[in-house]
Amino acid sequence: MVPMRFAHITILFFSILLFESPLFSAQNIKNNIYYSEEYEKRLMSAIDNLFDRKYEEALEDFKALEKIDPNSPMGKFGQSALYQMRMVEEEDFAFEKEYRKVAKEAQEIIKKKIDSGKADAWIYLISGSSYGLDGLLEARKKSWWDVIKKGYTGLTHIQKAKELDPTLYEADLGIGLYEYFRSKLSEKYSFLPFFEDVKNQGIKRILNAIGKAHFTEYASYLCLCFVYLVEKNPNKLLEYAAKIENKYPNNLIAKIFIARGHREKKEYDQAETMLKKALEIHKDYAIAHLNLGYLYQYQLKKKSEYASQALSHYIKVTKITKSTSLISTAYYNMSKIYEYQKKDSQAEFYLNKASKLNPEFTKNTKKKVKTFGL
Repeated sequence: MVPMRFAHITILFFSILLFESPLFSAQNIKNNIYYSEEYEKRLMSAIDNLFDRKYEEALEDFKALEKIDPNSPMGKFGQSALYQMRMVEEEDFAFEKEYRKVAKEAQEIIKKKIDSGKADAWIYLISGSSYGLDGLLEARKKSWWDVIKKGYTGLTHIQKAKELDPTLYEADLGIGLYEYFRSKLSEKYSFLPFFEDVKNQGIKRILNAIGKAHFTEYASYLCLCFVYLVEKNPNKLLEYAAKIENKYPNNLIAKIFIARGHREKKEYDQAETMLKKALEIHKDYAIAHLNLGYLYQYQLKKKSEYASQALSHYIKVTKITKSTSLISTAYYNMSKIYEYQKKDSQAEFYLNKASKLNPEFTKNTKKKVKTFGL
């Protein structure tokens, strides 16, 4: 079982889409009031550094944007998105204080623009993405009603951006992704209000926008990776993840996607290779360790020696992260290994440790082995 975090995945991509669409469509670049060669160069540098995990360089780029145009929210917003992405990557809240500070400052600039009646499509696009980032944090804290409210407000602002500039195909990507994952959310969580199933419409909107949007190439590939992961289409998943990895070799998310695609195709050696490449970049990347553990555990019936390899990666997870989600999942999977080996006392011990961190894991649970997030 793969516990896809549909809500925070959806909201995260409101922000990622913005990073690849800073200057609207090609024909409108030089008409944009924020345009200058210096501004564009620094913003595109920030995007490249962000996608390639050069976080300190990206942070300096976003701070430089503040100096170039203090009246634009982009510098502050970029910093807030960077902090969120770092927290999502590690599944922790290490930068929550920094995030809240710059997010508030960005939203104050946005509010002044909107209240003055001078907000253009650019401002509404950033505003929608800013609501999305706030919703992301609420999703990770499981405040689902706040997620719905912020996500919907973010969507309406992105739709407003599209209304103000019909050539803004980058907004179509955000709308299409929202439509897709909102539909999947309503399938997964019965307590949510009824949403019409428009996931096919969402996919079509994303695909249709790719060739028309000027700055969204790699963000659109990420969007499609998430979609095809959920749709269980490993060939398409591998196709688009490879495009990202080729451009940004340090991108860990792309490597996890590639590993997942190979695993779905039962190409376990290729999956293992890609996960190990991720660990060469970030040796304490807990999600890679968790997925390696799962990969070995998945093959236990073929080779019993894989049990010790899986356990070593799960133990590593418990030592290198503070994320209760990751640690509880590791403990739970360890309990399933010991259950398979008929070591009942050890199985119960780790199941209890998992359930203390996450009540979802109980003695009566019938859930299968779990891998996390991606």
